[in-house]
Amino acid sequence: MLYTKNFASRPIGKLYRDYTAIETTLKSEITASFARHADLPFLTSIDDEVFEPKELIKKFVKGKSILIFRISHHIIGCGFITKIHPEYSYYDLGVWVHPRHRLQGYAIHILSYLKTLCIKKKGIPVCGCDINNTGSQKALHKAGFSSHHVLFEFSVS
Repeated sequence: MLYTKNFASRPIGKLYRDYTAIETTLKSEITASFARHADLPFLTSIDDEVFEPKELIKKFVKGKSILIFRISHHIIGCGFITKIHPEYSYYDLGVWVHPRHRLQGYAIHILSYLKTLCIKKKGIPVCGCDINNTGSQKALHKAGFSSHHVLFEFSVS
């Protein structure tokens, strides 16, 4: 075991492991469907770290881990529900909202829908976001998640 006093740490993320199990439904004008093979060009064109690594998007589509949310056939966002480990029932939830539809509460509806879907499948929903992403933090809280854990990055010199 290496012991050194010359290390630094900084918080880089918030982890959301607790939630209220209130069942929610989408606004009536929002539809949700699992992404299909035909959606791959759209999904791979999105320049956002939520869609990283790009090589896994096809696998996630095939495994029904990506949902697309629409209003009148226009995509407002996507949701991800990804099993973290094959032996456990924890699922990482993620959201991407189209830039035209941000700051309108859609992330909250998508997160709530994903949480309800996960719980119905006997899964445990968990989330995380960057420590500086206050918009995501607010959306997660409004969707019923709470954070009691911080992710730290350590460096040794």
